[in-house]
Amino acid sequence: PWDGALKPESEGLKYIPDGAIRPPNRGVKIVKGSDSCLQAFTKLEFGVILNEPAQCKIDWNKDNRFDEMAWYFGESNYFRYNHTQQVKLPAPATNISAGDFSPVLENDGTFSLAVRCQDANGNQNEDAFVFSYCVDPSPDTTPPIIQGTSIETGGFVQYNIDEVPIEVYVNEPADCKWDRTDKRYEDLANSMSCGVETFQINADLNYVCSSDLSGIANQEDNKFYFRCKDQPGKAEEDRNVNVQGHELILRGSQPLSISSVGPNETISGSTETVTVTLTAETDDGADEGKAICYFSPSGEEGSFVTMFNTNSFEHSQDLDLVTGNYDYHFRCIDAGGNAAEGLTGFSVFVDKGAPQVTRVYKDLSALKVVTHEDAECVYSLQSCNYVFDEGLELIYSNPSIKDSHYVEWDIQKTYYIKCQDEQGNEPGPNSCSVVVSAVDLS
Repeated sequence: PWDGALKPESEGLKYIPDGAIRPPNRGVKIVKGSDSCLQAFTKLEFGVILNEPAQCKIDWNKDNRFDEMAWYFGESNYFRYNHTQQVKLPAPATNISAGDFSPVLENDGTFSLAVRCQDANGNQNEDAFVFSYCVDPSPDTTPPIIQGTSIETGGFVQYNIDEVPIEVYVNEPADCKWDRTDKRYEDLANSMSCGVETFQINADLNYVCSSDLSGIANQEDNKFYFRCKDQPGKAEEDRNVNVQGHELILRGSQPLSISSVGPNETISGSTETVTVTLTAETDDGADEGKAICYFSPSGEEGSFVTMFNTNSFEHSQDLDLVTGNYDYHFRCIDAGGNAAEGLTGFSVFVDKGAPQVTRVYKDLSALKVVTHEDAECVYSLQSCNYVFDEGLELIYSNPSIKDSHYVEWDIQKTYYIKCQDEQGNEPGPNSCSVVVSAVDLS
C-alpha cells in the first residue's frame, strides 16, 4: 500500500494489517485514528506502489483473475509504478447505483476491494491484495459541506450579462438554495436543481446543484449566499442544514477593448522568409485588459490559434512569411468572457540586392552619394578589397534621411564606396557600390 496516496490527510487515516484476509491473499484495513470506521461521504483516496510498471485492476470479487476484474485501478490503464484510487463513501444505509468506471459502493457499511496488477509481459499477481474499510454506522448529524462552486469567489463575469449559470459542489446528497443576502435556509428565495444519485457525482466525487444567478451589476462586487439541507426524502427532524451561508462574490466587468494591433507597414528582409511579429494590446475588460488573444489569417470560426505570448495586456506571435500582402484577425477574451476583435494588414518584401547608387555629385563643399533605398555607406582610399565594418563612414546630413550620404570633397582622393541596406545586403567581396574620383571642372 502507498502511504503517500492515503487521503484525506485531515482525517488521520492509516493502513493496518488485516488479519481477516485469508492466505495466500494479503491486505490491509484503512482506519481512522486507532481502529475506527470512516466518516460517511468521505472522499477516500488510497494507492499501491509496485516494483515495476504495470496495469492494475480492482474488483469486489477477490477470486476474479486480472482479465475478469471490473475496473482499472484509478480509471487508468497506463503502466505505472504507482496507482491511486478515489472512492466516495456513502452512508451505511444508502442505496447506491453502479457507475461506469468506478467500483459499486455497497450499502452494508463494510467494503473490501481486491487489487491485481499485470506487467507488460503479461505476468500478473496470482494472489489478490485487498483493501478493507468500513463506514461509521452512526446517524448522520453533520450538515452538508459545500466544497466549492463552478466559478471561484472573486471571479469576473461578462459585461451586461443578465444571468450566470452556477454549479455548487456538495459532499453528500442535499437540497440547496441561494439568495443575495444570507438568511436561514427556509427563507432563501431561490431553489437549485440537485443531483442526489451516485451516478450523478462529478469527477471530484461531489454532488452537483445548479441554478442561474441573476441581478448582476456591472463593475461591482455581487454577493450571493448558498445553504444546503442533507438527506433528501427523510423526515425534517432527521435532516441537517447549514447554519451559515457559503458566500460567493462575482465581480461585474466592463467591455474589453483592443487598443492597438500590428504590424501595419511593410516588413523587409533579405531571406526567402521574413520573421514578422504580430502584436496586440488590450485594455479595460474584466481585469484592466488582461486577456488571452488568438490570431487567424481568415477570421473564420475554428481558424483562430492562441498567440504564443498572451494571457497579459500585451500579446505577440512570430511568423515566418514570404513576400506578399497579409491580413490577420485578432480575437481576445478576458476572464469574464468579454471578447474584442481587431484586424491588421501589412506587406512583406524580400530584398536580396545590395543598395544601388543612383547619383554622385558635388553638394556645396561635400561629395554627395545618393542610394535608391535607405542604407549605410563606407569607403576606403585604397581599393574595393576591404571588409565593410573596416571602412570609413559616410555621414548623413539629416539622420532621418538615410538615402543621402556625404564625404569630404578632395580632388586628390579616389573613394572606393560600399553601401549596405537595412537587411545587410552589400556588394560582394572585392566589389564596390561605386568608385568616385573628385575633380574640378573649369
